[in-house]
Amino acid sequence: MTSNSIVSTPNDIHVHWQPKQKALWKIVDETPTPVIGFGGSRGGAKSHAARMIQVNRRLRYAGTNGLLFRKTYDDLYENHILPLFAQYPFMRRWYNKSEKILYLPNGSWLRFGYAENHDDIYTFFGKAYDDIAIDEATDLEQDQIEFLRTCNRRTIESALTPKFLLTMNPGRIGHVYIKRIFIDKSYEGNERPTDYAFLQAYGWDNVEWSRKALELEGKTAKNYYTWSDDKRFQYFITHSDYGKNLDALPESERKAHLLGDWDVFAGQFFSMWRRELHRIDSSLSPVAGWKVVGGLDYGQRTVLEVAFRDYDGKVVYFAECYSEHLDPTSRALAMAEMLEEKKLYRLDMVYDTNMDINLKEYSGLDKAPAEIFKAVFKQKMGDNAPRMRVVSKKSTDNRGYRAVCNEAFKDYLQWTRKKDGELDRRPRAYVTRDCPRLIATLPTLIHDKDSHDGLDFDQKVGIDDPYDAAKTVLMELYTPVPKKGQETWAEAMQKKAKQKSGWKPGMG
Repeated sequence: MTSNSIVSTPNDIHVHWQPKQKALWKIVDETPTPVIGFGGSRGGAKSHAARMIQVNRRLRYAGTNGLLFRKTYDDLYENHILPLFAQYPFMRRWYNKSEKILYLPNGSWLRFGYAENHDDIYTFFGKAYDDIAIDEATDLEQDQIEFLRTCNRRTIESALTPKFLLTMNPGRIGHVYIKRIFIDKSYEGNERPTDYAFLQAYGWDNVEWSRKALELEGKTAKNYYTWSDDKRFQYFITHSDYGKNLDALPESERKAHLLGDWDVFAGQFFSMWRRELHRIDSSLSPVAGWKVVGGLDYGQRTVLEVAFRDYDGKVVYFAECYSEHLDPTSRALAMAEMLEEKKLYRLDMVYDTNMDINLKEYSGLDKAPAEIFKAVFKQKMGDNAPRMRVVSKKSTDNRGYRAVCNEAFKDYLQWTRKKDGELDRRPRAYVTRDCPRLIATLPTLIHDKDSHDGLDFDQKVGIDDPYDAAKTVLMELYTPVPKKGQETWAEAMQKKAKQKSGWKPGMG
């Protein structure tokens, strides 16, 4: 890789950085942030960056060690070991093939590691590495990534701060976890926001794809990196074969592979989800006459999603209460406080059948969760308490009911465009910024490869509770026949905005 930026190592080995790679190097080597993500679209030179950051750190900090990890040995060999020796042939004599370790002259060493089966990851138990870089981290499950991080610690006294670097593309089994910590910045348990940094990578950050075209025009990499981001993007998709191929992909794949959109990826269950179409970046509330329903999903994570249906038949999720690892009373109190804050009085609330089961033998509770919730709501809200009722499933086969819900939700999210790019069918379901868990959940659900009819998602991957609450609501809010002259949510929002700004009829 060539660029206009060179960082010298103590051994006079020159590591050539492209501008985006240099920015990543500075985050790794000059900041205290321990966990760094680097990824997005394909072709962004992520593997080269991960490899050379490891090499440069080993040369810069004598006597330290590192782990460069990829899920399979074939990928490790083809994407890292061979390219390293092609770029620096003299390093081949430092490499111990049987150990898969590169021993540097200054006492540092770099191990090339992999774990092709899930439990192979535990062969690293008890080992310690000053730096760890996982290339294509979305190939790993969350527990594998978290386990490797326990191996990331200082091995000798040095000026080095241990770093855990993850490179990735959208999709695959680790997508949900990677997106949560780096893109959504939603942290759980002992996770600390200050521990994470993310740098987005794009194919047009990598001059190599366009180098041949540049040379034919008498231009250099230096010229390329003086251009604006938009100009480099246009050059990439019109002058490089790789960019042309990515730009020609179907829209969902194009967004993921070319644009690095973390809301779109292969295997996505709700592949029609688009933040720019479905998310409303403002708060909304229903007006008189609109039907409002709350859906309650109870379990380890308990979620209440509330939506309204306007006179045009559109459904908007506008309120949410999420709790985890709390007793039933605390969960109910949190919901009651949210309902009072939103002035959602006497809410029609639908809950799943598991809340009517008395688990006294297992939980020690004297009442079923639904009874506890009703009592807390009554005590806290009095006559304004929600009207709770159990969901009425249309099929005794739970899987059949799930399929019906899933298909209905897809239908409400669906949209189409004309050839000129203008929407000719708009979604009928929207989510406001006040439902962050639902916004984070919908794009991360993935198809269940074992689903015989393809109508279900993999419930073992990620968190689906916000969706389970939301689908219950949707099944209660089927579109009625629109009544002419009645106000839609969009018209109501526009009216509120005009009133807030002092607008009066006749002002335009």
